[in-house]
Amino acid sequence: MKLKDFIICDDIRTEINNKVSLIGVYNDSINFVVPESAADAWPKILRLGLFIRLALNDIEEKKKIGKLTLDFTINRDINFHAEQIIDADKQKTTLLDQMIISVVFNQINIPTTGEMEISLSIIDKEGELMEKITYPGNIKLNEIVQINNIIP
Repeated sequence: MKLKDFIICDDIRTEINNKVSLIGVYNDSINFVVPESAADAWPKILRLGLFIRLALNDIEEKKKIGKLTLDFTINRDINFHAEQIIDADKQKTTLLDQMIISVVFNQINIPTTGEMEISLSIIDKEGELMEKITYPGNIKLNEIVQINNIIP
């Protein structure tokens, strides 16, 4: 299994002909621009989309997957955890040699500034870890205080 894409954005939309649009793609930081009156008011709520594409060694590798878990760690503490059971045998789509994970979380609670790490764990049907894939690099969480409608 090899990571092809790991993109963090505000929203993901499926277009005509099954095209994917990624809205508001982040680089290595997420900035919360707030008025001076809201400075240091935490937590902040964030809508966050993840688009992950994995190249699989073969179709049989996908059939072994039992569960996916996503963990958001902020300043070394797990802040958010999500799980999804996978049953490739029951999927109606053709089993391809790649796996695409496209998910949008409407409310991620961000408790403070710092660094966020996002990791995807792929668990087999027996509960054993097959692969752990981490977003390449940490994402900096910053608060930028807007003074008199001016962003520094």
